[in-house]
Amino acid sequence: MTVGNALSHSSKTGAVAVALLATTCSPPVKHPETPVAIRIVATERGGAGGRLVVIDEAGDRRAVLVPAAVTTARDNSAAFSPDGAWIAFASSRTRDLARTSIWVAPAVIGGEPLRITDDAADDLAPVWTPDGGALVFASDRGGSFDLWQIALTRDGDRLRAGALTQLTHAPGAELAPTVARDGRIAFAAIDRDESGGLRSRIAVLDQGEPRMITLGPGDGTPAWSPDGKAIAFSAPMAREGGGVDSDLLAVAPDGSDRRVLVEGPDTDESGPVWSADGRWLFATSLYRQVATGKPLLSSVVYADLREQPPTLRMLKDRIGAVSRLAPALGPGALDPQALHAAPEYRQTLRQILVHALSQSPDP
Repeated sequence: MTVGNALSHSSKTGAVAVALLATTCSPPVKHPETPVAIRIVATERGGAGGRLVVIDEAGDRRAVLVPAAVTTARDNSAAFSPDGAWIAFASSRTRDLARTSIWVAPAVIGGEPLRITDDAADDLAPVWTPDGGALVFASDRGGSFDLWQIALTRDGDRLRAGALTQLTHAPGAELAPTVARDGRIAFAAIDRDESGGLRSRIAVLDQGEPRMITLGPGDGTPAWSPDGKAIAFSAPMAREGGGVDSDLLAVAPDGSDRRVLVEGPDTDESGPVWSADGRWLFATSLYRQVATGKPLLSSVVYADLREQPPTLRMLKDRIGAVSRLAPALGPGALDPQALHAAPEYRQTLRQILVHALSQSPDP
């Protein structure tokens, strides 16, 4: 049985899906007995929506980062400040589950979160400017999704919202910003092509109007490399037999040298995140039900770019499959020995699917 046909060849597809989802519930909250190093943060899905958790290089959840919301809420799109002292994220706390605002919290276990944007807009995907003095994010506060920047000022041990500036004004949508160490901004620009179809391209905003550096049609979720010489992004890739899934590619800031970084056949990889030293590339991987395309499991995956070819591995919790996405990496060094100890992603995913098949009831 391969990863690609594990579910499609089963007569128990619905039951298998239920069994798989049953294994991806969030583990119970346990407060750490010893100080926890916060190097990797991700969103963990569960009955309470989505919460930010600290995971180690072995894949185990060490702690919940911020206190739970009063009601069901989504905390996602975490991003460390350049000095590692703060984490910004998008959250539906105090709002309808479908819309999010920008929040910040100190990068400590149990730190109290503070809402930064406080209006009716849908604010997404915050990232820090190089000096840590502002956040860039996508928002529909102007009617369509554009990029905005909000200044942050320190008030003792807290951050306060300052001036708000609109950065893009295109008629389409600008999403998923990423800021280089020299201040250049890359993002996904969504508009319509000459035939009227939707397309998504990677654009760079330096001075003046944004420059499109890829042709699309499905390029998204860009991320600057630490040295500013490359932008990782997700794009659809055709497979033998007619299948299509998203992989992780890279392109130079001028649009040249487009290349595949990491391939994950049968799964969709997106949201790449570089480690501070540029060695590791993390991302979210989504496995879908083959027959319907319905999402079944999201996982945090990563690869050592020094390997040729890079091997995609999964941060799997020892309790089993836990649905996680949108990893964020702190500025500190990661443990290469622990990261290399994890098995190859496709092998791990196959084991999860086989286990789900064994746990599903007979039809």
